[in-house]
Amino acid sequence: MKRELRKLQRQLNAEERHSLYQNIMDAHSGDNATFYKIIRRQRQSGKRLLDCLIIDDVHFDTPDLIREAWTNYFTDLSTPSEKPQNQQYRSQVELDRILLQDILEHEDEKTIEFDIGTIQKCISKMKTGKATDQFGISAEHFKYGGEKTAKILTNLINEAFKFKRVPQCFKEGIVSPLFKGHGKPICLPKSYRRITVSPVMGKLMESVHLCLEEPKLLKVQSRLQRGFTAGVNPTFAALPLTEAIIEAKELGQTLFTTFVDASSAFDVVWHASLLKSIFKSGISGQSWQILNDWYTNMSSAVRWEGKLSTSFAELQGVRQGSVWSPSVYKLFVNPLIKKLESESLGFKIGNVFVGTPMCADDLLLISSKPDELQTMISYTSHFAETEEYNISKEKTKVMIWNSSLNCNLWNQMEKFHIGSETLETVENYKHIGIDRDSREVEATRTIIGNRLKTARQTSYALMGSGLHGLNGLNPEVSCKLWSTYVVPRLLFGLEIVNLSAKDISRLDIFCNNFLKQIQNLPARASNAGAYLLLGQLPIIALLHKKILITFGTIARSDSVENDLAKRQLSTKGKNSKSWFIRADKILKQYNLPCASEVLLKPETKYKWKMKIKKCIDNFWSEKLFTEAKSKPSLRYLNIKNCKIGVVNSIWKSAGSEQMCIRKACYKIKMLLDTYILQYHRSKFSNGQKTSICPLCEEGTEHLEHFLVVCSALTSIRDIFISKLYTVVVPKIGTVAWTDICVSNSKMIQLILDCSRFEWYHVLEKNDINLVESITRSLCYSLHEKRSVLLESK
Repeated sequence: MKRELRKLQRQLNAEERHSLYQNIMDAHSGDNATFYKIIRRQRQSGKRLLDCLIIDDVHFDTPDLIREAWTNYFTDLSTPSEKPQNQQYRSQVELDRILLQDILEHEDEKTIEFDIGTIQKCISKMKTGKATDQFGISAEHFKYGGEKTAKILTNLINEAFKFKRVPQCFKEGIVSPLFKGHGKPICLPKSYRRITVSPVMGKLMESVHLCLEEPKLLKVQSRLQRGFTAGVNPTFAALPLTEAIIEAKELGQTLFTTFVDASSAFDVVWHASLLKSIFKSGISGQSWQILNDWYTNMSSAVRWEGKLSTSFAELQGVRQGSVWSPSVYKLFVNPLIKKLESESLGFKIGNVFVGTPMCADDLLLISSKPDELQTMISYTSHFAETEEYNISKEKTKVMIWNSSLNCNLWNQMEKFHIGSETLETVENYKHIGIDRDSREVEATRTIIGNRLKTARQTSYALMGSGLHGLNGLNPEVSCKLWSTYVVPRLLFGLEIVNLSAKDISRLDIFCNNFLKQIQNLPARASNAGAYLLLGQLPIIALLHKKILITFGTIARSDSVENDLAKRQLSTKGKNSKSWFIRADKILKQYNLPCASEVLLKPETKYKWKMKIKKCIDNFWSEKLFTEAKSKPSLRYLNIKNCKIGVVNSIWKSAGSEQMCIRKACYKIKMLLDTYILQYHRSKFSNGQKTSICPLCEEGTEHLEHFLVVCSALTSIRDIFISKLYTVVVPKIGTVAWTDICVSNSKMIQLILDCSRFEWYHVLEKNDINLVESITRSLCYSLHEKRSVLLESK
């Protein structure tokens, strides 16, 4: 009974697995939304759920108790301390807020009014597919509501601005604790990020308001603030550090850095001080009063296990998930960066200040002098105390570069402090997702090792979706998963750091092996063949694309990075390790304009992307073609029919049927000459094993013998050749068919890759699919027959 039960369980699991693969492959062909939905659901299956929350050593182990515990936790987080560091300063700022409110309330100014076009533009930018708010409304209601809905929304928003008040229902939110992951303990509240779902109507009003005021904000924002800024990649905050390390090394200097970590930065923003900073940035009148009202009487409720808790007041903090939050938070911390720069505290490359790059709440302090770095830390600590937020002493770390001393010696010699706490000097740290290591030998080895680890974990997570070789998804679909999920995680941040040839080699080996595995090819298969069959570029080409896209963004921007580029390109020699010199060399490699020309005449984002795509694709196509032509194992692959971005017809025609994909795997092995025959066994054993065909014993068993000569397989072969005859001859004629039949090499070419024949263009799509179906069935049937005959001997 047990054996039968297990058998039935395995059968049921296999049916469910095949059904999942089938759904994924069917959705891939046209329904992207369903395709990614299935993948996300499959990846999320098996995730741990919180069954016990621990706060101050108290355990909460039922949904109702956990919900209540979350509410109390967020209530405490949203309530300012009763004993601030500087009571006098707090009282003054609170008074300033009241005075500003009173002055602006009685100020005579023109009422702000928005036209329906502005409202419709903001509605079109709203993201779809998001959770509904507490009123059951989603962005789709506004998007598909038509002009009548847009008119009503325009009137509502204009009325709110007229009376300088935000309706209370717009300010109510739903809090969802989001687990951060990364190995953090699931039962502790600090392992969660507080995400608030705001009312959709409130989001629209925020969007309209932000569109009006954003130009003013960008003018006052520090050029070293890289977070939440349109057209700026957050990883740009890592580029000044890369350049500073190289510059200091070339000047023979030691570089001192501190990675500052603010505790729950968004959740503890002081509203009165925030509004004061907003006023100083140039936002006044109705706009300031609207923002002031936003941050008055805000409330939220916690959603847990489908139920809502009682509401709690939000007396401090900006919501993660709100439209205005990123912009106002940047204004809140902007004075700190501006102060450090105005005091000339921090590292300079030439006359370009790079001492305080910041990405949202991640601040990096850079200096070549330890005393100066301590002063910068003290300024930062004082600002945090004044503005009533905390810096995590445990997570804030010091790193020292270009030094012959290790971190243990530095911890004994040079101590950096925040208040009375001593900061630890470490050798490695993860900054905005990029692993940094101060040891020169380990510098990029650590980064590459962690990137490869992340890529492997991502691919393992996708195995349940069929991302593996035999009995998995069609490699065409697997390739899409590879490009969408694995490659971005593999290359994240690598465009900012300088990698060695050895680092590139490690990436290359991983990618080569992966692309072979999803095609069920052995490691000895030609790399060029594996790439050309899937229409993929080598990983170095993808990395070069990212570097050049980043450089194009820098060229178009008025930024610190643009100033750095001009300085480094004009002062550094070709042997410099500068990132910009490296970018210049890559541009020349692909016969693109030099870096200085790109800076002088930057192209639009779309044109630049298309140009580098074309140049890089052409360069690597030629390189792969040249390599493929030199490989005897690829003699039957029609290289001219291979294009970057286009999957070979063998895989495309296999469709989503598991048996068809399995047959195609064997045909691909024969096409790349990796199918093991007696000839290969003899070759690999240095002649110790015979190369004579074990089936007919009439000659050497190589690919030609196996496919078209071996008499033991004639019965199988004739069935499929006759089928080919009925499909091909009506299109190409008997003369061309006879020419194929009298030549073994031409017959093999027809079986393995018929696209090399001149008459191939005469065939319609259905004819090509029929030929592929017959030939892959022929290859698989020959394999099966051979296996049966060998077992019987």
